[in-house]
Amino acid sequence: MKAKVGDRIRILELAPDSDGKPDPRAEEYAGRTGVVQSIGGMGELHGTWGSLNILPEDRYMVVSEV
Repeated sequence: MKAKVGDRIRILELAPDSDGKPDPRAEEYAGRTGVVQSIGGMGELHGTWGSLNILPEDRYMVVSEV
């Protein structure tokens, strides 16, 4: 399910980079929840879970919808 602005999401996993290296912030952000505030032109999610943008290749779940 794709998130929409206003949905609350839970971050499940950050995808590795193009070289297959894990994101160094993966453990810090896994399990965080927040509200989607905007969606960028490349499909990245911006929200209240911290300064990290969630990319389309990252895994998250919609906890509640607007």
